[in-house]
Amino acid sequence: MAVKGMVSHKASPREKKFKGALLVGIIMVTVIWDEKGVIFVNFLPRATAVNSDHCNETLKSLNANLC
Repeated sequence: MAVKGMVSHKASPREKKFKGALLVGIIMVTVIWDEKGVIFVNFLPRATAVNSDHCNETLKSLNANLC
């Protein structure tokens, strides 16, 4: 950022302005694996909070897939 009264040289690089990016495609996924590979994958629906209920449902789904 240029300060008032400060002289910049023509060879100096211009200031870069960073653009904000919208985080449109952000999702959360739970992946459980062992030494053989992936065992379980669960995607969290958009606008859903991670709380104890969600964790319990994930563990129940994992248990159902393993049995």
